[in-house]
Formats: sequence, C-alpha cells, structure tokens
Amino acid sequence: MPDQGKFLTIVDKKTDIALSSTKSLVDLTKKILQNKIPQVIIPTVAEDKWWERLLACASEDIRCDCRALKGEAIREKLLSLTELERDDGFWIIEELPPEIGKLTNLKKLSIHGNVIEELPPEIGKLTNLVVLNLRCNKIKELPPEIGKLTKLEVLDLRDNQIKELPPEIGKLTKLEVLDLRDNQIKELPPEIGKLTKLKKLSIHDNKIKELPPEIGKLTKLKKLSIHNNEIEELPPEIGKMTKLEVLDLGLNKIEKLPAEIGKMTNLEVLDLYRNEIKELPPEIGKLTKLKALIINDNKIEELPPEIGKLTKLEVLNLGLNKIEKLPAEIGKMTKLEVLDLGLNKIEKLPAEIGKLTNLEELFIPETQINELPIEINRLVKLRHLTLSDYKLINELPPELIEKVVIHDSDAPYNYFYYEHKSSI
Repeated sequence: MPDQGKFLTIVDKKTDIALSSTKSLVDLTKKILQNKIPQVIIPTVAEDKWWERLLACASEDIRCDCRALKGEAIREKLLSLTELERDDGFWIIEELPPEIGKLTNLKKLSIHGNVIEELPPEIGKLTNLVVLNLRCNKIKELPPEIGKLTKLEVLDLRDNQIKELPPEIGKLTKLEVLDLRDNQIKELPPEIGKLTKLKKLSIHDNKIKELPPEIGKLTKLKKLSIHNNEIEELPPEIGKMTKLEVLDLGLNKIEKLPAEIGKMTNLEVLDLYRNEIKELPPEIGKLTKLKALIINDNKIEELPPEIGKLTKLEVLNLGLNKIEKLPAEIGKMTKLEVLDLGLNKIEKLPAEIGKLTNLEELFIPETQINELPIEINRLVKLRHLTLSDYKLINELPPELIEKVVIHDSDAPYNYFYYEHKSSI
C-alpha cells in the first residue's frame, strides 16, 4: 500500500456513480470496505483538490452528486457545506489544513478520535459554527482565534492535552455546553465567568487546584462536574449558582463546605466522594430537592440534625467515615431507598430507622453494631441487607434473613455506586 498522506484518501474519478448515492463518510467507508469504491492514495501535491473532495464526502447534509457537477460548481457545493463530521474509523487525521477556514457556512464541525495536535488560526473564520467537537485528539493549546466563534453553543474538547485556556474563551458568550474533561488544565481563567449562558460545565479529570470566584457568575449552570482534581477549598461565590442540579466534587482535597452551599436550593445530586471533609454545615438542610447525597470516604464524625430536612433524599452514602452515631432525624427521610453506613464507628442504629419504609438497600458492614433494633422489621421493601456479623442474623425475622448478604471482613468493601442521571 502506498504511503499515506496527512489525510488518507478516498476515491478516484472513476467512482462518480457510487459517489452520487454516498450521503455521509460512514456510508463512504462502508462502500470502500465492500469494494464498491476502490481505495487510492491521492498525492499530497494535490492537497487542495482531494481535501475538498474529502469534505464533500464527509458532509451529513449535502448530497454528493459529483456526477452532476463539474469544475467550479463542485467548489461552490463544497463552500456551501453546513455540517462536516469525521469520526475515528477508516483513517486518521493528523492535522486540520488552513483551508478549513474556507468553509464559512459550517454550523457543525466534528472531528474526534484522531491525532490532531494543533488548530490552525483559520479556524477563527468559521464564525457560523454552533457545534465544535474535537474530543479525543492530542490538542495541546487553543489559538486565540477561538474567541471569534461567537455563535458557538457546544464546545467539546474532552480527552486532549490542553494545559490552559486562552482568555479569549470568554468571548464565547452563547456557549451552553463546555466539556474539558480529561485534559491537563491547572486553572480556569477569570474570563470563564463571562459564559453566562452555560448550562453544563465538565472539567473533571484535570489538575485544577482552585476555582476562580468568577465561577459564581454562571447563574444558568445546571450541571457542574469537577471530580478528580486537586481542589482544597470552594469559593463562597459558588452559592450564586442557584439553578445547579448536579454538583460533582468527588476525588478532590476539600476540607470544608462553605455555608453558601445552602443557597443551591435546586440541587438534586451532591457528590463529595473521597475528600477530606470533617463535618457538614447545618445549611445542608436547605437543599430540600436533594435526591442523592454521596459523602463516603471522608472524615465525618457527626451528622447535623438538619440532615433530616432532606425529605426527598433517595440515596445516602456515608460509607468509610468516622461516624459514631446517627441522629434520630434520619427517620424523616421517608423516601430513602439506599442507605450505606459501612466502615464507620456506629454502635447502634436508632429506632427511627424503622420509619424508612421505602428502604430497599441497607449496608452496615464493618461497623460496631452488635444488635439490631426491632424496628428494622418494618422495612418491608428491603431487598438487600449487608452485614459482616453472623450473630445479627439471629435477630431478624425469616422474611429478612433471606435478604441478608454477609460481607467478608478480609475482602475489600464495595461501596454502593450511584450513577448520576441527568437530562442535561
């Protein structure tokens, strides 16, 4: 097979009949694999011509009727493209040529799963872009010209090698979704606060140590994912994001939650897994729409009585903390379906546990509980009861005994995993 250029090739001039019915790059790839279109390598010296043919074939909304078009008409067809998608598959793209800037009518550009390392400045000429998807490449930095894409609503840069964001990112004021997960970003520029229409911000799996106070200006944000970074403290301005529904702060170094978290009254999911938190502020009780509270693997010793105000809570994971006692107010969480108390210092379950009549899963392995309250018999919906002491089984009625799972103390404890569900 001949050497492959920066774009691996496509078709020769004898395939116009097959091309006339080719509507997408996926369709084209299938035809090549089925030998309906011969694969050839187009020399790099003919770059301007073959690359434009590639774009034409990759379009999802323009029919490739090359047979009916000739000369300048083909060029005009290409320049009218509004969508261009190139996913990982039959060949790999190493770079975007500067000619990409000619496609000024593009509204969607999706070239993910390749090995692109840099973006040409000409990308700033695509001023009609609404969606730009460049995830799963090797991009190290964004050119300042990115700020000219002022119509962008979705920018997906996940799984690249980006270390910092240019201040021009703040010019993308129509942006609603920004995905920066799995990069090497160490900080967010203050200009992030100018993205006031943002609804979803994903910056997990980076190296961020602190959030700028300007993040509080993202008042329309509904989902914020920051897990697996190096954050030690949250700015009080975070409380201004009152429309937030999902806040994922797991796998950081946070020691304390600001009282302002109580202002985020639309929160439905709060994930604080594996941090350094020693206590929950009483303001936690103001999050009355909360459905899932994940705070396992922290250093919490005591729960505030205000936790009983979370009456819509369905999942409460307190595993691997230092809790010695549960407040009686826990009995007010009558919608609770999952309660994980494993690996704590709890000696006794309160009688109020019997009020959790919707409970389906109760985890209490590796605790200091040596007897179960009789009220546990009221948990008629219980499907799984995980224990680590065989002696406790004797205290259970027959209908609960068959639901018991004994955890081997020599085996690692698998926390209950809650999958964030969001329509955002």
